[in-house]
Amino acid sequence: MKLPRKIPYHIKTQTVAPGFLICAGIAAAMLRAATHFQEVPPILAGLGPKGAAAFYFFLGVGSALGCAGCLLFLIQRCFFRPYLEMTQDELVLPYGLFRHHFIRIPYSTVRHVWEIQSSSQAFLKVSSNTQQVTIASGLLPNQSVYREIRDFLVPLESSSG
Repeated sequence: MKLPRKIPYHIKTQTVAPGFLICAGIAAAMLRAATHFQEVPPILAGLGPKGAAAFYFFLGVGSALGCAGCLLFLIQRCFFRPYLEMTQDELVLPYGLFRHHFIRIPYSTVRHVWEIQSSSQAFLKVSSNTQQVTIASGLLPNQSVYREIRDFLVPLESSSG
């Protein structure tokens, strides 16, 4: 791998946009149902009209909160461009809500590097003398970049302190 290198490290728009649309649709449907239903559906009959309206309202509000979360991710994606940076001497990872803070891990302090598979995503755990970080493959541009980073970092654990 050629160093130094800056790699985009953020959630993909095609992942967040459908979630935003789905949450917005559910929120609109539930809030409409809370205010405009004619009769209580049989499954909610035990709640009565006011209970059913409250149930629909809380589902709508919950979906609206999911929509707001997706909107925050879209804002982060559009206005804050986080990068994973690999310099000659250290790995620099963004963290925080909008990923504008950075963790710096000198290659000389890398103790252990291992991979975890969860669902269809891989996570690379990097442990140094003072901290442990996780690199999510889903936040990188593609799997080949993830493999390059993994193949670069794994040999470091045997050569460091």
